[in-house]
Amino acid sequence: MKGVGRYTWQIWDALRASQPLEARLVAVIFETSVEEELLPGSSAVIRIPYASELNLGMKVMPRLLREVGADTFIRPADKIGRHYAARTLTVCHDLNHWIWRVQAKRGLRRRCIDAAWEALRVRGLRCSDLVVCNSEFVRQGVISEFGIDRERTTIGYCGVDARFTSLAPRDAQSELLAPLNASPFVLAFATGDPREGYDILPELFRAAKQGGYPGKLALAGTRDGAEKRDLAASFARCGVLADVEWLPFLGADQFGLLAALYRHADFYLETSRHEGFGMQLVEAMACGTTCFSSGRGALAEVGGAYPLPLEIDRPSRAGQAVAEAWSAGAAVRDNEPQIRHARSFDWQATRKLVAEFAWGPANSR
Repeated sequence: MKGVGRYTWQIWDALRASQPLEARLVAVIFETSVEEELLPGSSAVIRIPYASELNLGMKVMPRLLREVGADTFIRPADKIGRHYAARTLTVCHDLNHWIWRVQAKRGLRRRCIDAAWEALRVRGLRCSDLVVCNSEFVRQGVISEFGIDRERTTIGYCGVDARFTSLAPRDAQSELLAPLNASPFVLAFATGDPREGYDILPELFRAAKQGGYPGKLALAGTRDGAEKRDLAASFARCGVLADVEWLPFLGADQFGLLAALYRHADFYLETSRHEGFGMQLVEAMACGTTCFSSGRGALAEVGGAYPLPLEIDRPSRAGQAVAEAWSAGAAVRDNEPQIRHARSFDWQATRKLVAEFAWGPANSR
């Protein structure tokens, strides 16, 4: 699971692990969602038909909360909401209007619909007893942009999966990595979200090659379609298409391969124009890979002093910086302090604060 799904699982597991004997824990999931065996324990699971975000937040959940007599309601994401008949904790992963600023221009109709939806989402945050933000960057936005009192906010960082630091350096070799085994390479992601900033990679990589970087670019997360074709055409115009290795989206069953990609890369390139946390950056850091980062959004907060700066508004200069770092030996620098920093994002504090909100301090183990 990635993103909100991973965060939701950690919340559920923390509540289940700390559940007092006299308490009930009820999960509400869509009929098309995860299987019940993924929600272990003696707690109840209520399956409901798929509902729109508006219907779920304004009608379905208020009814269910009354029917089960819930004292506490945990919302793992900032969806449409209202005042509920239960103490409410809502997790805010990012501010949507910040994301929209760095995405493709939207039409008037789409902007109007988004504005209405966003107003209802913000209402849900304002009605919550506690808003858990996944970075200080997001927390400051929640306070300044939405007018929520600081006392009703806190930080619940994402955590790095422990397998990133426990897998051996040569684990999870596969034919997918075979073209990269005999060559140095830098790693970047292009999953289709324009805010990732992958459109700068052709010019960046051309400059890196011209500056003396001898390796390839491993581009992970790509899916067949118009965006991949356009990106490939851009690499071709820059004369570096032959040195690009296209890798698919790596699901949960390919976790070891993802870790191997991070570990084997000379550099990880975080080209994002905005992040509410920066999961891929902290994963690469935890694997001991020297990273470049745009520092946008929460990336500076999460990366700390360890990533090298990446000037995403000047792709050629960014590519030159990659070549210079290679020549200076930055790919093999001692990254033990960076690894320790990345490991500090370990879920435990977040799990504890959610359990404390639900069950009280005595049960927040």
